Amino acid sequence: MQISWLIASYSQEAKSLSQAIAVMKLSRQWGSPSGEHWAKTNLRALCKTTTIPPALRLRIGRLYMNEWVHSALSELVSHPLKWMKARDVEWLGFPLYVYVSRVREKHDETRRKLAMCAPRISEDKGDDCTNHTQCIR
Repeated sequence: MQISWLIASYSQEAKSLSQAIAVMKLSRQWGSPSGEHWAKTNLRALCKTTTIPPALRLRIGRLYMNEWVHSALSELVSHPLKWMKARDVEWLGFPLYVYVSRVREKHDETRRKLAMCAPRISEDKGDDCTNHTQCIR
């Protein structure tokens, strides 16, 4: 199946994110490798030029672009939950939202525990230390 059959006004670039996602969905449904390739190429290009919210990137990643999952999940976990909007929860779905919030909570708990454990400072001079009073400041 050719990509020009899927898109009436076929061009080299997707006009929008929704167009690239629609082509990917149809290409997967109808088994069109050329359509999948076109959609993946355009999704990668759109990701570089447009800001795609991490929740939407995670949804797209879980469905079509596996390489997006790690970065999107990392970004979701590193930001406060209060930054999430209703559309983000809709894109994630409630079970994944609960998972992200649990991971975020565990991340905060671990950070707090690590903050309470100060690293030991050795009294020995290091190999490259010429003036110990300066290197411990």
